[in-house]
Amino acid sequence: MFWLRWIFYSSPVWLGFGAAWLYCSVALLEVERETGALVFAIQEPIAGLAPFLPHDGSEGEIAALLFEPLLRRDERQRLRPNLIERWTVRQVVTLRCASEEAAGEAEALVVAGEALPRGIVPLAIERSGSVLAVSFE
Repeated sequence: MFWLRWIFYSSPVWLGFGAAWLYCSVALLEVERETGALVFAIQEPIAGLAPFLPHDGSEGEIAALLFEPLLRRDERQRLRPNLIERWTVRQVVTLRCASEEAAGEAEALVVAGEALPRGIVPLAIERSGSVLAVSFE
């Protein structure tokens, strides 16, 4: 009987300890926020952002934020430069090779044009150890 009374009368204390533990563990899961930061959670990868391509959803919002001050539309609704004169769209491909020798071989193949389809010419190639970065226009 003693144990039954002890469990019954001490249950509020155990419930209090459980609630405090739950509150502390949930507080640890809180996401840290930076002041003045704008955070977007986008599920799909963002394709190339070019001002002449139509964009929907989050890509359209990002393109509008990027290109609205840079471009303007004339009386025929064609895009004209506002703050910029011209732009180029480049893509950087990063290759992480197994070793520095493999990166050197991959760089030689890219420079020789054997690893790329016909008509694609790399603009710049940078190699840092076993990492090879190739930029295309």
